[in-house]
Amino acid sequence: MTIEADKVQQLIERCSAQVDDFRNNRPSDERPCLELFRLALIEHNQEAWDAIYNIHQAQVTRWVHSHPRFRFTGEDASYFVNQAFCRLWKYGARHAHAGHFNAVADYLQYLKRCTWSAIEDELRRSQKDALWHLVEAAESADANDNGFDGAEMGLSEAAVALHDRASVEKIVEHEMVLSDLRELLRQTLEGERERLVAEEMWEYGLAPRQVYARHPDKFTDENEISQIRRNIVRRLNRRLTNDARSGQLRQELEHLLRE
Repeated sequence: MTIEADKVQQLIERCSAQVDDFRNNRPSDERPCLELFRLALIEHNQEAWDAIYNIHQAQVTRWVHSHPRFRFTGEDASYFVNQAFCRLWKYGARHAHAGHFNAVADYLQYLKRCTWSAIEDELRRSQKDALWHLVEAAESADANDNGFDGAEMGLSEAAVALHDRASVEKIVEHEMVLSDLRELLRQTLEGERERLVAEEMWEYGLAPRQVYARHPDKFTDENEISQIRRNIVRRLNRRLTNDARSGQLRQELEHLLRE
C-alpha cells in the first residue's frame, strides 16, 4: 500500500468513526470526513469517492423513502441513490472548488437536495410521458372515428393510458395536499425557532439531535427541539379538525415532521 493509499485508508476509518459518534450523540471531529469529501470531489480520488458512497448510502436511502412522493415514481430506492451520488459527483465538485462547503452538514444538505431533485425530475418526466400517452390515445380515438380499425391498437395502449391518467391524477392530488399543508404550516408557525425546526425537519429530513448539532446556539438541547416539533404538530392538528381532507393532511404532516 502506497503512502497516499494508506493516508486515504486512515481517513476512511476516522470518518466512519466520526459518523458513528455523531449518530450516537458523542463528541466528534469532522475534519477526516471533510478531507475525504475534498479528495473525492476536488482531487477525484476513486478510493475516497467509494468510501463517501459506502458511508452515506444508507442515509441517502432513508432520504429517498422519506420523500413524500417517492411512492409515485415506480422506481426502486437504489435507482435514486445512484442518481443522487451521480449529481453530487457531477455538480458538487464545482461548489467544493468554490469553497461553498465548510462543514460535513453542508455536503449532506447538498446530497439530500440531489436526492430529492432526482425524484422530482423523475416525477416530472413521468407526468410528461403520461400526458403524452393521453394525447396519443385521444389521437388514436379520433383516427378510429375516421374509419380505422380500433382492434389494430390492441388493449395495451388503452391500458397504459388509463394507468398513466390515474398516475397523473394521484400526483396532482398529492401536490395539492402538500400545497395546502405548506400554507397551513406557514400560518401556524410562531417565531424564528419554530420556522427553523420546521425547515430543518421537513425540507432536509434532519432528526432533532441533528438540528441541535447544527444550531446549538438556538436551542437548549435536542429535547427542546422535539417539544417544539410536538407543539407545531399539535397546533396544526387543531387546524385540521374541520378540514374535508384532514385525514390526508394529518398523514402527510406526521410523515414529514416525524422524529
